[in-house]
Amino acid sequence: MGTGMRHHMGGLLAIGALFLLGLFPAGCADDADPCGPNESLDESGDCVCDSGTARNGEGLCVALSGCEEIVEVVQGEDPLRQSSGGYRTSGDIVLRNVSDATMTVVGATFSTEFINGGEIRLEAQQGVTEWPPGGEIAYTLSFTPESEDGCAQRAKGEATFGFVNPEFTGCEFLSLPFVYFGECEASLVCAPTAIAFGERIAGFPAVETVTCSNVSDGPLDVLRAEIEGRDADVFAVTADADWPVSLAMGASLDLKVALDYEDIGDFEAELAVEPEGDDPVFISLSGSLVRRRPRCSDPRPDFGRPPLEGDNYSISLETEAMSTYTGQVRSLWRYSDMPPLVGDFLVTSGVFSDPACSVGQNGHRYYWQGEACVADAGAIHNIHAVPAHEKAAEWLSEVETDEELTVIGWEVLRITYDNGGWWQDDGCNTLIVAWVCED
Repeated sequence: MGTGMRHHMGGLLAIGALFLLGLFPAGCADDADPCGPNESLDESGDCVCDSGTARNGEGLCVALSGCEEIVEVVQGEDPLRQSSGGYRTSGDIVLRNVSDATMTVVGATFSTEFINGGEIRLEAQQGVTEWPPGGEIAYTLSFTPESEDGCAQRAKGEATFGFVNPEFTGCEFLSLPFVYFGECEASLVCAPTAIAFGERIAGFPAVETVTCSNVSDGPLDVLRAEIEGRDADVFAVTADADWPVSLAMGASLDLKVALDYEDIGDFEAELAVEPEGDDPVFISLSGSLVRRRPRCSDPRPDFGRPPLEGDNYSISLETEAMSTYTGQVRSLWRYSDMPPLVGDFLVTSGVFSDPACSVGQNGHRYYWQGEACVADAGAIHNIHAVPAHEKAAEWLSEVETDEELTVIGWEVLRITYDNGGWWQDDGCNTLIVAWVCED
């Protein structure tokens, strides 16, 4: 005979300053002050030029200035915007040297204010370094949206071109803004467009997230988000902000939608999200609530915090993490004189579930006996159950021997009673049970 084992289980692309055509000199200062004027450290620990500046031929970040006297923008003032309205994913930029001197092409880069999905590229003619008077150089700026139709995809920033003119020192950089907006009819786009909660256990809130994005070309106020329709009282919506919510161009708002009701049945409603100056966006909602013991394939709810205070006791935990025990119930013992404890459930797996391995309970202890118990691997857990809520108490009351089930809960270190008494297991598992499911 022996004692068993105890087990505890318990912008797709963010672009700061990416140089595509020849690197500008680093120009960082010494270790005590790693970055120079108009510079700051990026996430990689590199010194990059601040917004509105770029590196000159000496490697210093200087303010960008006008270049009309020596450079003409032949094409591409806003390269992704179509003259007829709307936007394209690729646009050409053509610059002409209108000075009397041959200039040296230093490089080109782009910086973004935001990009919410997709990739930006800036490409140029290969091998062009000398730029004679009257000559033209061409670049292509492209944006590849994340989705096929490009709706709700947004990019905005500047393309910056560097050159050196030996006879003119007032201009070493030219910057052109670029904007891309997917062709969306609405100012606000929400995803997903429908939420089907499926079958859920009544009394346990099921929560999903709806993300609504400002796809207009300016700021947008979202006035409200409300549940409407036949079963509006069964669903709820919350946002981590007060109405109205102001969204910057390209910004998003997360809405938490819950199916939360005690009664059983099939339910449906709509979530209405209303932007200022536009029609509401509707998201269809549906779900079924049932009253039964959970199946292990059911989505698990947010269990929240365990109850640690009772009428005449308090509970301390071994850990905040939850434990999971799965196996066959070989033995059980229920009692009603030791609240908050309601019973002991001997859950086994491996060799301890073999009928040739004798297992059982003696008081609040368990035992195993026989050569079959050591023939291979297995686990045995004597769970002293404390229900976390009324439904857990109901599920535990329905458990029978030989069932296969999974029990999830918090490990209890000690139960201290107001009369000076206490409970603490010795090698078993006192568990605040939040979930009991069957396969």
